[in-house]
Amino acid sequence: IVIKGRNIVDTWSNATPTLTASSTFNLGADGSYGGNLGMFNGTIPVIYSGNFVTTPPDDNTFVGFEEYIQWETDFNNLAEGYIPSDLDGGGFTDFADYIIWETNFNNLIDAITPP
Repeated sequence: IVIKGRNIVDTWSNATPTLTASSTFNLGADGSYGGNLGMFNGTIPVIYSGNFVTTPPDDNTFVGFEEYIQWETDFNNLAEGYIPSDLDGGGFTDFADYIIWETNFNNLIDAITPP
């Protein structure tokens, strides 16, 4: 299973689960491929965010500088609503989103994909 979203790093499951109509799958408990999850408050597994510029030629899998450029544009334009640069889900692009981007950029966060 791969989890994709508008502003997250693609995250793959560690194994191929058997799913039925009533199945549940807990990525944190069942494991992400390569252990590619962050930890919120040291105990809650979370998918990394910050990769939201996905149009060519910037179609990559990591948190890169192109996301900063888009964040800065949206921040300066007081962008709000359901927008990719709103990394914390607050409804607008602000400094809290920058902190998330900067942390993941500095930690070289990238998707870890199976071969």
